[in-house]
Amino acid sequence: FDPEQPFFNSYFHRNALLFCGAICSQRKDYVNAESFYRRVVDQVEPNSYDHFDALSQLAKICYSTNRMYDAAQFFKEAIATQNATENENEYIVDIYFWLARTQLKRSNGSEARDLLEKVAASDARYERKTQAMELLQRVS
Repeated sequence: FDPEQPFFNSYFHRNALLFCGAICSQRKDYVNAESFYRRVVDQVEPNSYDHFDALSQLAKICYSTNRMYDAAQFFKEAIATQNATENENEYIVDIYFWLARTQLKRSNGSEARDLLEKVAASDARYERKTQAMELLQRVS
């Protein structure tokens, strides 16, 4: 994937980076995974889905490595890249859920509660909605 080559395709390149990041994450090789996702963030348009995906994966890596402040920042940045109020889909709702869990670990119950309420009230199909409602009952 050399950008200087005549048949370089940036779409395939960023997808390869995302796949490499996913493989490294599954292997718990978070250092390399983070490197792949950061390259995507640096190379794609801020309003693209790939940018959102890379930010959310970076946030999940930070969550997994107990860097809760960084996780919260990446989750918030991912949400900001999308028009979340008009485009509330299962991916945005998933980020709300992860951010709520992050805020709970940071002892920020009020923000976690607000996010869990968004998950519970969402019309988007979301597999962890029941878990979010259980968490919401615990923090209320």
